[in-house]
Amino acid sequence: MVHKRKMVRHDLLRTKKSNKHFPDPTGVAVFAWKGESEADFWWCIDRCVGTEAWQPNMILDDGGDLTHWVYKKYPNVFKKIRGIVEESVTGVHRLYQLSKAGKLCVPAMNVNDSVTKQKFDNLYCCRESILDGLKRTTDVMFGGKQVVVCGYGEVGKGCCSALKALGAIVYVTEIDPICALQACMDGFRVVKLNEVIRQVDMIITCTGNKNVVTREQLDRVKNGCIVCNMGHSNTEIDVVRRLGWLRTLTRGVEPCEALKHGTLVSPVWYILPVRSWQRGVSRSGTIRRHHAGDGGRISIEEPLSANVRECRCVGLTTVLLPQASLRTPELTWERVRSQVDHVIWPDGKRVVLLAEVRRRALADTHPLPGRLLNLSCSTVPTFVLSITATTQALALIELYNAPEGRYKQDVYLLPKKMDEYVASLHLPTFDAHLTELSDEQAKYLGLNKNGPFKPNYYRYWSKRRVMEFSSFPPFRHRHGRSAR
Repeated sequence: MVHKRKMVRHDLLRTKKSNKHFPDPTGVAVFAWKGESEADFWWCIDRCVGTEAWQPNMILDDGGDLTHWVYKKYPNVFKKIRGIVEESVTGVHRLYQLSKAGKLCVPAMNVNDSVTKQKFDNLYCCRESILDGLKRTTDVMFGGKQVVVCGYGEVGKGCCSALKALGAIVYVTEIDPICALQACMDGFRVVKLNEVIRQVDMIITCTGNKNVVTREQLDRVKNGCIVCNMGHSNTEIDVVRRLGWLRTLTRGVEPCEALKHGTLVSPVWYILPVRSWQRGVSRSGTIRRHHAGDGGRISIEEPLSANVRECRCVGLTTVLLPQASLRTPELTWERVRSQVDHVIWPDGKRVVLLAEVRRRALADTHPLPGRLLNLSCSTVPTFVLSITATTQALALIELYNAPEGRYKQDVYLLPKKMDEYVASLHLPTFDAHLTELSDEQAKYLGLNKNGPFKPNYYRYWSKRRVMEFSSFPPFRHRHGRSAR
């Protein structure tokens, strides 16, 4: 983009830079630093868009956060965007939601489901970075370890194959019967998480969903269990749910009954009725909360994300519950090394949580674990980054240069021709040489000699050749149509 003299502003959630708005030598304004808080993260995103001297006309997103921010806060800017390129499962899901609701007013390109992204970034890269991240943080030996991998998409497939190759006993949880059947055929046992939660040594989430591993399940894991996330942001491991308001019919200032969410929630946070607790609101935007427990009440102040006005319910007691999370007084947090936290239960049991990000809004003892292991605790191979970045750049060029009317206000897959072009650019790295079709062969197959060579519905072979420590040579498929 810079080489083509395009104006670029950049926010990267997991950058290695340590300075705010560090001017890159290429002239790209970078708003990011390692260890940023939630508020810092959204500030960085806003600075990429909210300035008078700059107005973007293309969005390159990962996770949908930038698109969501522009759509919500800058609707006029969003309407002038010429195209959106999204590379993550979660971000694509958000785009399809906008499209389904009729709120997507610009064309968008789904790069996540392109072959070059799915196979190389999600599959081949994750099967190496999962081992790299775990080794760097825990020095664990994989042979004989029991591991449950939540999700058997491309990321889950890569993680499972790598762990199995090193002798781990791998279980898989899945909601999709097709992916579950693939896991069975690949030699993995498909289970529900609760069936193996007490016996596994590691829990790895690869779903792109939220609350995949809950506090109730972590209460039952064995001592020393390693928990990490390879899926999306910090939502998969339910370390601490966002604080929310709960209105009850309980009157007065007495603690109300604990909300049942699978099990009783402890502790109970409650706020005085509106006629009396308004005095507890400080000028700093915090609100005094009372902790009911141990036979007494302890008043503390903490910043709240919810709007105080939501609590104006006269005659009722408004209750604030952290719900079932690891952020409770009976659990102790201990930092043992960078990116590694031990959560200690009252009986001495320890759970190892990886990939933390400290939140500046809270005390130093309140990290926010559960970020992506492969990005926080390992280094991503530059070759894979090159493939992904090339795919994204071509998608941006396609949307920007497309004649009016080619792409409507919808979500599109990357054209197959571009997928093949990205792959061809990276073949010289391996000194690979493509076979060219003759005119007769191309006519027989009904193809153009220059591609695309597969239809859009073609499913590329996803069964990995699992690394085996044996003397047998690798099996090779014979050439021809029967190898498809």
